[in-house]
Amino acid sequence: MFQYYFLLGFSNLRRNPALTALMVLTLAIGVAASVSTLTILDVVSENPMPDNSAHVFEPMVDNDSKLLVWLALCFILLCLVNTVGLLLAKFSVRAAEVGIRRALGASRRDIFCQFLIETTVVGLAGGVYALVLALGALSLIGIQSESLHVVAHMDLSLLALTFALSVLVAVLAGLLPAWRACQVAPALQLKSQ
Repeated sequence: MFQYYFLLGFSNLRRNPALTALMVLTLAIGVAASVSTLTILDVVSENPMPDNSAHVFEPMVDNDSKLLVWLALCFILLCLVNTVGLLLAKFSVRAAEVGIRRALGASRRDIFCQFLIETTVVGLAGGVYALVLALGALSLIGIQSESLHVVAHMDLSLLALTFALSVLVAVLAGLLPAWRACQVAPALQLKSQ
């Protein structure tokens, strides 16, 4: 059943490639900016001077760390809001299709699962693009400063974080549009067709 929903969701993404590309790009930019910011946070949080003078920088690093975490959360929140808007637009256009499927016997749970799997596919594609954008951003950071070049790199934990964050944001963004799509009344849609 999962494979059926996955293929159905994937084929529906190809139906409107411009909107799908916009959703994936929005998700990728938000996640890449957040992951790059968290990488910078990790670099800044390291002990800047290993001798006794490190305590001089502690208050400034703490404030910078808080600022970078809030910045990363703002990137994710902006990405989440934009993706919700795009998914609402995409799913509301398909109300007639949902009404016909419901009239033919599909349950609300089936519709909800289909749309949630479709947003997960968007999240996976966004994760791939976010990985490319984050690697590019970290490369630019490394080019700007020789001291940051050594530490501004993507390790396995950040790679996993990129994909997990991308799928999590996509699923969170898809909950409201998927719920609204499964609430479509089949009788109303059949009358209008």
